Amino acid sequence: MQVKNSYLNGHKLIGDDFDENQIAKWFKEELEYSKLYPFEGKSEEYPYHQLNCVHGFNHLPSVEKFETVVSFGGGFCEELLPIKSKLKNIYVIEPSDDLTQQQNFGMPLHYIKPAIDGKIPLESNSVDLITCFGVLHHIPNISFVMSELYRTLKPGGHILIREPIKSMGDWSKIRPGLTKNERGIPKKIFKEIVLKTGFKIQKSSLCFTKPFDLLWAKIFKNHPFNDALFIKIDNLLGRFFSFNYSDHSKNTFQKIGSACIFFVLKK
Repeated sequence: MQVKNSYLNGHKLIGDDFDENQIAKWFKEELEYSKLYPFEGKSEEYPYHQLNCVHGFNHLPSVEKFETVVSFGGGFCEELLPIKSKLKNIYVIEPSDDLTQQQNFGMPLHYIKPAIDGKIPLESNSVDLITCFGVLHHIPNISFVMSELYRTLKPGGHILIREPIKSMGDWSKIRPGLTKNERGIPKKIFKEIVLKTGFKIQKSSLCFTKPFDLLWAKIFKNHPFNDALFIKIDNLLGRFFSFNYSDHSKNTFQKIGSACIFFVLKK
């Protein structure tokens, strides 16, 4: 119980120190994601374009083309649509065969299977831009995977990351709509990993302010993170309620506040 509490209280990150067998078991169990969301990015509207632009793409350097772009865990790669005119070569690191297609928005997609231990089969200093949206919290050994992402980036290259920073509930129990192992990355631990890996934080933003995103969607019947007005409101609310952050909510009041963080990082 003490070990479990240290994870739920944000003192440790479960999975980050797993051995080879534990990682392999986790990896196999997380492949169920594609069964939970079989139409994500294919027949459903991608719900985060505006959010990714406001907190991420708009803060990248102005270049004519990104020579090599990696979508880490991007599936059908809808997330890259807002910058399609700047893309030249797209590589998608995706473990599930159910989340692949030959091309999207008129461009070929080159899929790469990640190794179970987290090694990325790309050369060092070879990638201009990496997007990583809602993927790391499905991975056990986050510190090692972050070091691999750093290794593959060219000096001066960027990575955009958006991940949950709250526990997402007790993962030792069944949680409807969630995979068996996914969990949030405690904010303090996350920033420590980012800096220890060697990245420079160019921008960090809190987002997904609960319960206001759910209320907005219910009232206006749209995806709040594709709504420019809500994203501004969400940003303000996230700052205001930052005092109320907790790694694992123990009551209703502690649930009020930002559930995710968005990083713009540079090598």
